[in-house]
Amino acid sequence: MDLLDRIFAQMVEYFQGDPRRIQHFVKVHAFARLIGHREGLDAAVQQRLEAAAYVHDIGIKAAEEKFGSSSGKLQEQEGPAEARKLLEKTGLDPYVSRYRGGGLPDSRGGGFSGESI
Repeated sequence: MDLLDRIFAQMVEYFQGDPRRIQHFVKVHAFARLIGHREGLDAAVQQRLEAAAYVHDIGIKAAEEKFGSSSGKLQEQEGPAEARKLLEKTGLDPYVSRYRGGGLPDSRGGGFSGESI
């Protein structure tokens, strides 16, 4: 089982009993995968994109359990720790960041910003 398959399996287990959430991350992943391929991303960036698509809403469950709400702010608060735990189980480097418009790191030590994102 490759890395993305392991992340998928972990996410299904994480959202067990909530088919709506599972269907959502599957759809988001499908769109992200297609866009990444159409953009010609290299394999490493494509893998990160797909992994991020799977875990993008992982903070919902913890936010609902702790606060009874799945507001975006609470998802941002709870999501990184949940994503880090799940990604560590799969063997992926658990680097987790949030995009705030200032650019994203790339594997060459530079970054992406503005139109290059």
